[in-house]
Amino acid sequence: MDDLEIKITLSYKVPKNNLTLNGLLRGLERDRDEIMRNLLVGIFQALEEKAKEGYARNGCVRDGHQSNRRLLRTSFGEIRYRLAQMRDRNGAIFCPLARKLKIEPYRQYPGESMEAAVGQAIHLSYRLGARETQRISGHGPSKSTLWRRLQDLAESEGAWPPMTDRPFTFLMVDGTRVHLQAGGYSLGTAELRWAWAAA
Repeated sequence: MDDLEIKITLSYKVPKNNLTLNGLLRGLERDRDEIMRNLLVGIFQALEEKAKEGYARNGCVRDGHQSNRRLLRTSFGEIRYRLAQMRDRNGAIFCPLARKLKIEPYRQYPGESMEAAVGQAIHLSYRLGARETQRISGHGPSKSTLWRRLQDLAESEGAWPPMTDRPFTFLMVDGTRVHLQAGGYSLGTAELRWAWAAA
């Protein structure tokens, strides 16, 4: 684990008169997102410098920055950060910070920022889950982004191992045909199967 020492100077204005604990806490709550964004940018810069030094020891050379800032939509708002680039010995260009933090390409929403919306979508529809998340936090994914991320999660985590040797005390399995639609057009039917079990 890397130990980073980052010195951050925080300048914050508080009223001279009539300051109360509730007033101070409300002010910090109001500015929490801005403080977190600035803190994250500082951590990004420190991690990026450390990653560049590590890759430089392996024969990679610096190659400037990306032309556009990378947009990340976190649980505390949007962050735009211009990632540094490096060139390896084969001439391939990469971003050391994106590699170090495993930032997924073309994804604006990290998994952390989807947590509230996914929790809402479990109990509501995708549309209502996205709308409710945006209402509560002031920002959040669209219904389409929420649906797409849950589909990716189901594909990567949804595979069940074979359970033929497991003794079940209760097992109920059912299936039905469902009608598929896209853009208002029928795509036919498919079988939907589910299982409910207790071991």
